[in-house]
Amino acid sequence: MADIRPFRRPASEETEAADRRERQERRRGAGRRRMRKAAAGILLAAVCLSAVLFVYFRNKEYSSYRITDWTSLTNIENSQVASFGGNIIRYNSDGAACLTYQNEQVWNQPYEMQTPVLAAGSQALAIGELGGNAIYVFGEDGLKGQIETLLPIQKIAVANNYAVAVLLKDGATNWIYYYSSDGTVIAQMRISLDQMGYPVALALSPSGRLLAVSYLNVAGGDMKSTVSFYNFDSVGQEYTDRLVKAKSYEDVVFPALQFLDGDTAAAFGDDRVVLFEGGQIPEDGAEIPVEGEIQMAFSGDGSFALVTAREGEETAYQLRVFSGSGEEKLAENISGAYTAGKIEDNKIILYHDTEILIYTMNGVRKFQGTYETAVRDVIPAGGDTRYLVVTANELDRIKLDNK
Repeated sequence: MADIRPFRRPASEETEAADRRERQERRRGAGRRRMRKAAAGILLAAVCLSAVLFVYFRNKEYSSYRITDWTSLTNIENSQVASFGGNIIRYNSDGAACLTYQNEQVWNQPYEMQTPVLAAGSQALAIGELGGNAIYVFGEDGLKGQIETLLPIQKIAVANNYAVAVLLKDGATNWIYYYSSDGTVIAQMRISLDQMGYPVALALSPSGRLLAVSYLNVAGGDMKSTVSFYNFDSVGQEYTDRLVKAKSYEDVVFPALQFLDGDTAAAFGDDRVVLFEGGQIPEDGAEIPVEGEIQMAFSGDGSFALVTAREGEETAYQLRVFSGSGEEKLAENISGAYTAGKIEDNKIILYHDTEILIYTMNGVRKFQGTYETAVRDVIPAGGDTRYLVVTANELDRIKLDNK
């Protein structure tokens, strides 16, 4: 029988080269797929590790600190200090100065005041003489204007457009004047003690559009407080004395008012906090009952915090933090009697003398401890572990640590 075999045409050189290229391309493709899978695995592992490290450091607590650098500050010993615009404001009876964190002078303004009081917004601040007649208005780059009142100053508030609201006293009569930074009177209101009561607190919205005033009226043994809002925009022109909102409360005093942002104001009472919402005509917002005496109330980043006394408890005080809508974000029992507090860079910072307490907004106590000297201010300096500590004569840069 004949030997029958499949017929195969001899491959040409071009065909063999094409086959080789095809095989090489398949091998390269397989290699690329393996590399992509390996890279994806490495990336996933890196993401998982980063997430683990993020959670670890976010929730990590510190018991100590180390000073990484320090700068001497001049003329701080007999002055009050405040942080403003990324710098430090030093003020006393002889004048005010703005210093960088490297102790470089940004501006300096001499004056003579027996009892200077400071009111600050995020972009403007005012310093006035309690019981006197002078007010100086500043921006981050220096003096913006000077105001001379005809009556003694009782309280001041400032807006970011450098407008200033001032409570003035004329014997038994009180006046509220609203000034531009150059001293021009934009509006004035005579406060009748019989009708409104005694003005206890005032605050300006960041835009200067709204002025909030708390009044206390005691008549016939009954106590009533009224929280009022005056609108200095075009909307307010349609209302008598620009009064667009007034809400009265029985048997409560509101000794402090603060604007949390341009549309939300908080009235801090002795047994409650009342929120108002609206940038033109505020409406009633949340009302938060408070147990225990309020020791301190402060705000920042659109939130506010309360420190209240807890009589008969092992931990004598409680720290509570709320959003601008009234939602409770943090409630912690604390033992220290802190006298100063701030919310800044998503941190709640309390301090008194040499004691410092720092919480994050998600409820982690980052640090509680004693500093080596009396503290004048604590300023976040990036991340959860770096801070600036202002003392009587220097500015320390510290990093939280566990020794």
